[in-house]
Amino acid sequence: TTFRNELHGSWFIQALCSKIDSLSNTHDLESIITEVKRDVAIDKQHEEYNRRTFEMNVNKQMPVMTSTLIRKLFLKKFGDLPNVETFVDKVKTPNDSRREVLDTIQPSTPLLVQFGPCSCFLGHFSYLRNCLRYFIEENPNDEAAKSLLEVANAFEDSVDFNTSKEKMSKAISKHLDTNAQSSRYYKFLHLYK
Repeated sequence: TTFRNELHGSWFIQALCSKIDSLSNTHDLESIITEVKRDVAIDKQHEEYNRRTFEMNVNKQMPVMTSTLIRKLFLKKFGDLPNVETFVDKVKTPNDSRREVLDTIQPSTPLLVQFGPCSCFLGHFSYLRNCLRYFIEENPNDEAAKSLLEVANAFEDSVDFNTSKEKMSKAISKHLDTNAQSSRYYKFLHLYK
């Protein structure tokens, strides 16, 4: 059984709504759920009078969650502009400074397009361009990759280049799909089809 306020819902739903509002900009879903479980288990209680012992019993709850997610899931409000992050991040290791692919960073694509032609590939274009930069760092002799990056960097930030950027996204994806399969980060790539 769950303790539930008829007007505001169960403790879990109250805590979930509150934590999503306050943490969704900075935390992934599982981190938010952990905060919700902590809030319900520690801060919420129901006191009930025991007629046999003539004492007040304090009742608590502990939410349990099972998840099969294999990636971090971040929540966004519909209509928010995508937060295009970089593909790689510097990670210090004892031996050297290496760049590693971040599993949590991926291009964002809106689910619905309400007005005008879709420009959802623009965020993906920036993402793929960063992927290509990283690929060139590991494969400095790949002249085709260098040429693709040089052309991609030449595109201006205007609507006139949107069609070219979409075609370039496909070209970069095709090159990475063909040439980066042996790389340890290949399984984390989000290629444009």
